[in-house]
Amino acid sequence: MMLIKKANEVLEKASQETKKLIAVNDSLRKSNLTFRNKLNDLLNAQLEFVNKADWENAANNTQESLMSAQNIINELDNSKGSRVNSKDKELSGESLQSTVTFYPDGSFKNN
Repeated sequence: MMLIKKANEVLEKASQETKKLIAVNDSLRKSNLTFRNKLNDLLNAQLEFVNKADWENAANNTQESLMSAQNIINELDNSKGSRVNSKDKELSGESLQSTVTFYPDGSFKNN
């Protein structure tokens, strides 16, 4: 009788531990599925962003702006009759009268 009672206690304890493990496993499986779905959504959104035409346009506009800036720099470097006297002004303490601001679209403004 005592042996049967002890065996029933062991089986009951094993059954409770199994139920706990099943609950933890089920929770872990649900968390894993949620994580996978969110990761999948995130990666798909990023892939969609990269595949948009705007991405290609941004890359092309950047290249065009760089070429435009290079053309302006070449024009300034190759202009005839002009001379840069910044060294003389720096030595004499005179401040520069204007500043040139270059913008990403290739335009510039004299201030």
